[in-house]
Amino acid sequence: MQLAPSTIQQSAQQACYFHQQQQFAQAWAKFSVLPYEELTRLNIAGQAADSAYRVGQLEAAETLFNLALVDLRVQDPRALSYRFNLALIYFQWQQWTLCIDALSKVQRANPAHQRSAELLTQVRLLRGTNKDIKLALVALKQQLKKDPLNRKALQLWAETRWLQNESDWSGPYDVALQVPGHETILVDYIQKLTSLNLLQQAQEVLTSYGGKGTEQASSPYYQYCTALLCYQQGRPVDAQSWLAKLPSAWLASYAIGELRIKVLLANGETDTALRLARDRVEASPGKRVEQGDWALLATALKFSQCYDEYRRLYDFDRFVRVMPIECPPGYDSLDEFHQSLISQIDSLHRDKNHPLNQSLRSGSQTQGHLFRQGLSDVEALENAIRQQLTQYIEDLADDSEHPFLSRKAKEILFTGAWSVKLREQGFHQNHFHNEGWISGCYYVQIPNAVEKEGQGWIKFGQIESVQTITDTADFMVRPRAGHVVFFPSYMWHGTQAFTDNNFRITVAFDLIPG
Repeated sequence: MQLAPSTIQQSAQQACYFHQQQQFAQAWAKFSVLPYEELTRLNIAGQAADSAYRVGQLEAAETLFNLALVDLRVQDPRALSYRFNLALIYFQWQQWTLCIDALSKVQRANPAHQRSAELLTQVRLLRGTNKDIKLALVALKQQLKKDPLNRKALQLWAETRWLQNESDWSGPYDVALQVPGHETILVDYIQKLTSLNLLQQAQEVLTSYGGKGTEQASSPYYQYCTALLCYQQGRPVDAQSWLAKLPSAWLASYAIGELRIKVLLANGETDTALRLARDRVEASPGKRVEQGDWALLATALKFSQCYDEYRRLYDFDRFVRVMPIECPPGYDSLDEFHQSLISQIDSLHRDKNHPLNQSLRSGSQTQGHLFRQGLSDVEALENAIRQQLTQYIEDLADDSEHPFLSRKAKEILFTGAWSVKLREQGFHQNHFHNEGWISGCYYVQIPNAVEKEGQGWIKFGQIESVQTITDTADFMVRPRAGHVVFFPSYMWHGTQAFTDNNFRITVAFDLIPG
């Protein structure tokens, strides 16, 4: 249907008004009825693209941004903005080459555009060619020379060099601690060291830091870091003493509140731990509770022997489900499919070390969203998982009062997917997934060791394994190739180490209601 000129003019004026008022949904409703040639003629394709982008209409936004760029000079500030937004779209789609091209054009037009420089470095690391990684490391060195306290650059350097199994991964953190204003960097550094169980190195850093004078030793940042280290070292009484030194305002911090509950549990003060865990869950009724808060509450209930309430939250029989997938079309058997799948994802396992701040040990993990890589066998697996997932969700009870069941929905969105390749003695530390509602794991290749004494099995209900808290798993599942296991994202889970020369290869994922 062709619009009258007066209608086009009126819709364009209304759309531009709504865009100026930052009422983007209303703006896009008006822009979207106008033909692209009219948006170009009226020189409002850029506003239309921005509105589409802000309401999540990414395909329309990509087309319109490119239209708007046709008549703009490279140095025009609008061109910089449009290209950067295009890069963000390509980033979400994991189209790394297009993303790098857009960001490179922004950088050539304006080398001082810091957001594009930082994102370009990150995308090069995600694309992960040898040339990309070299260029990214050079850029990170330059950024850290200019700003030693750049937290993002420090994180990317540490993660990249750690994955390459290089010993200089932590060097820039040591440099940063010599620069005024480094307090948050100290916390980042100690959190990384303790998560990697590099407790001696963490102790040396804190001993050196605390020895610099009274001001450093009395810093809340130092006190929190020392409490964290004491907890990881199996000294919960000392950890509690250091937490008691913190200003009361600090106790409202999410990370410190989590540590307080763990320390209380380790010290046997289960009633106080349970009260604080309940407070975290009930603190913001209008806000979605973090999955980690439910995980801590579950542990506090278990340690307080509130077993009925614990089992209602961690109902393993109902919520943990193992289901076989159908062999995808085009393959004679699951074995044939698995061999083809392994050949596709194996090239993505390019790192020499396990990731920083992740649960796996002695293995590798793919980067980025695996289901957005455009790999045919991976897409076939996603479709097969979705079929079983539909049945899993349908079988869940309706319960508006339950933190897991109340989120039941037919439409779902995968927030992340990745492959893990564990070698001999590899395992996952106990953890939960904050980015999901339902999490799952598909077993592609399983070592023969799973037949022996629970080796390589997935376990549920046991808090993170540290020297400080003694806990046992409540439910275990033996992996089977060709099967997927679904479970609530807030459920503590990990795996047993195994002794076998064969790899344990899985595809894991998180999803939320769509």
